[in-house]
Amino acid sequence: MSLPDDPFHTTFLEGQRVYWSDQNIVFMEHLGDPIVVQARFLSDGLSIPRPLRGLIAKAPSFLATGVLHDWLYAKQTNTMTRKKCDRIFLWYMKRWGVGWWTRRSIYFAVRLGGKQFFRQSDPSFYKGSHKH
Repeated sequence: MSLPDDPFHTTFLEGQRVYWSDQNIVFMEHLGDPIVVQARFLSDGLSIPRPLRGLIAKAPSFLATGVLHDWLYAKQTNTMTRKKCDRIFLWYMKRWGVGWWTRRSIYFAVRLGGKQFFRQSDPSFYKGSHKH
């Protein structure tokens, strides 16, 4: 995977914290072609329900895996099944060093609740300017 030097910026849009990168993020998909998350794609990071945020951070060190998962779930970004998107997310969390309990908990949560978000919206992109 190829992360930019300063990978993510954050802001609040419509009362929600979102993340984006000024550069494309390339994930070398473990079973096929690279997955490229386009520059300025907006993600909410990890969609951790409020009651669980004390146990699992919404923007942990493995934030990039959540951005990738959001990209895979957006409309017209790929032709993968939801199960494959979730398995890729699980694989990257393991590669990123996320502990077994944490990654399995997150994985099962997206398997249980992710269907309502899969292919429900077109990808959104940050349109503002960012000053370093």
